[in-house]
Amino acid sequence: MNKYFYLSFIFLFLSINLVNGFDIGYVVKSPSNLDIDEQTIKNFLNNEGHATTILDDVTFDESLYDLIIVSESVNDINNIFDHTNTKTLFMSNNAAKKKGLGASYGVTSGRHIRIDKSEGITEGYSLESRQVYTSQSYMEYLSGCFPINSDILVSKFDITKPIILALDIDSLLIDSSCTDRDKEIFEKNLYFGLTEANNWDSDAEDLFRNSIEWLEDSPNYQAPVIESFSPTANAELIENTNNTFSVTYSDADNLEEVTVNWKVDGQSSGSGDTYIFNKAIGTYEVIAVVSDNRFTVEQNWQVTVIDSSTLTCSVQGGDICTSEEICNGNILESSNSNNCCSVTCSLDEPNFDKADTCSSKNNDIDIEFTNIDNNEDFNIGDKISPTLKISNDLNQDKDFKIKTYFYDITDNKIIEKDSKTLSINKNKNKIIGFEFDIGVNLDADNNYALLTVINDDQCNQEFKKIDLVRKDNEVIIDKIEIKQNELICGDPLNLKVYVQNIGNEDQEVYIKLKNSKLKIDEQTEGFKLEKFDKDDSEKREFNLNIPDNIKSGPYTLRTEISYGNQKEYADKIITLGICGNEDSLGTIKNINLGVINKDIKEEDLGTDGGSSFFRNLFLVLLIIFAGIGSFVVYSFSHN
Repeated sequence: MNKYFYLSFIFLFLSINLVNGFDIGYVVKSPSNLDIDEQTIKNFLNNEGHATTILDDVTFDESLYDLIIVSESVNDINNIFDHTNTKTLFMSNNAAKKKGLGASYGVTSGRHIRIDKSEGITEGYSLESRQVYTSQSYMEYLSGCFPINSDILVSKFDITKPIILALDIDSLLIDSSCTDRDKEIFEKNLYFGLTEANNWDSDAEDLFRNSIEWLEDSPNYQAPVIESFSPTANAELIENTNNTFSVTYSDADNLEEVTVNWKVDGQSSGSGDTYIFNKAIGTYEVIAVVSDNRFTVEQNWQVTVIDSSTLTCSVQGGDICTSEEICNGNILESSNSNNCCSVTCSLDEPNFDKADTCSSKNNDIDIEFTNIDNNEDFNIGDKISPTLKISNDLNQDKDFKIKTYFYDITDNKIIEKDSKTLSINKNKNKIIGFEFDIGVNLDADNNYALLTVINDDQCNQEFKKIDLVRKDNEVIIDKIEIKQNELICGDPLNLKVYVQNIGNEDQEVYIKLKNSKLKIDEQTEGFKLEKFDKDDSEKREFNLNIPDNIKSGPYTLRTEISYGNQKEYADKIITLGICGNEDSLGTIKNINLGVINKDIKEEDLGTDGGSSFFRNLFLVLLIIFAGIGSFVVYSFSHN
């Protein structure tokens, strides 16, 4: 049991060390031939539970490691890695001096050091001399001037010659002449001059261990992130025009510290989240430099500036205005239009001077055409049925008088108009509809509009332009005439049918007249109707006879025209009076004539059953009255 307990304890101890260990890159001069001190440091790090990688003094990816140790054998780290953004422990005073940690350096020897400051690495130490080597050995130091925000913690006996020098984040490095301190570091750096590791005693090991922990005991700062940018790709722009470049960004550490600087071809050109680019013809590189004083990220654009006349309107983001539209922005030069507008074109409102329009508009009365789009097509001969939503955004309930016009813009005249009244509570809306016939004689080449005006003490108006379209193939029955005013069985029937071609193509037309009850089934020969214009109308006459012994009542005559593969029809109702051999109370004097457009089945084209019903009712009543009369006479005679 004790054996298993002991093994478990060892495993737990190793696990803890592995969990707390760091990934350390150890840069040496000769990885394949470590000197005795380098081997001692490697063994020490491994025993501490760190994962140590021996690195040659050539370029590597420092982001793979938690911190980097620079061996005393490495004289320079220039072009190897960036210590300003990497936690770095220098054991080479020469390399440290070249990177701005000191102005000069030197070597001394002995066993003892002096604690000059009890802070960070030396926290808890007394300010006194302390032995760190087991025997007389070399110690290296920095001298001269030192970075701003650096702390001299340990020296030999002269505080101007630090053996341990700590540089916290935001320290400013020096140059070789000690005149400039303007290079900032964004990760902790440390100089550790106890280079004879083979002679370390326990205090030296503690100081080295504390140095590793101090380097790692720092916030995990993150670089700012560019979230979005505009333009979203390399840009082709017009010469001498203002174009806005912008970036949006985030920073997990401190957004207030983030700055944005703009460069054009490497030259500083501005600062802030946006930059206005305005250049002559040429190619440029625009860079947004986003920095939080620790890390810097960039967004680059390759920009080509060209002559505007070589670009189409759409490429410039413009809108080509038609003859019916106006530009409320700027006219742009383009390769495909002289009417390229910098903003969306708007309708040029016609001069509806024949209508009762507004002298000034109040947008608190809103008019919206809900079922008609601008420049929507409508067929000549059809109907237009606009539906409008009227919104009352005034601060009171209101009775609105609403006028809607069907307007010919080209000839500046009203085709048709209608008006209605609508009560709408404040902050409410209602729907209202109108209907207009599109006359067959309207000119499809003209421009038309639907105009709605609410004109009271408050006024507003809205319009929609519409296009009238004349179909290629369309023939209509214009009217049907019957000469006689009264008809009974056996009478002659004279019927005239007028047809008109309202389409764009000539047509060969047939007219058929039919009613099965009246034994009518007549059809004309085909005849030509020229396209809509002149000679587009014809009349055909039918001379028929009403059959004898036909019941009185209404009958539907169906007139059908056929042309091409199309058919149209219209129905005419004639009412026959009572014939002489038909029981009646008298002769019907008034004959009803008319045209209907509803669908009627072939079998319904005979007499209407209504007259038979009343005739039968009359006979029943006559029998009843006759019976009552007989009963009265019988009773009287027996009395």
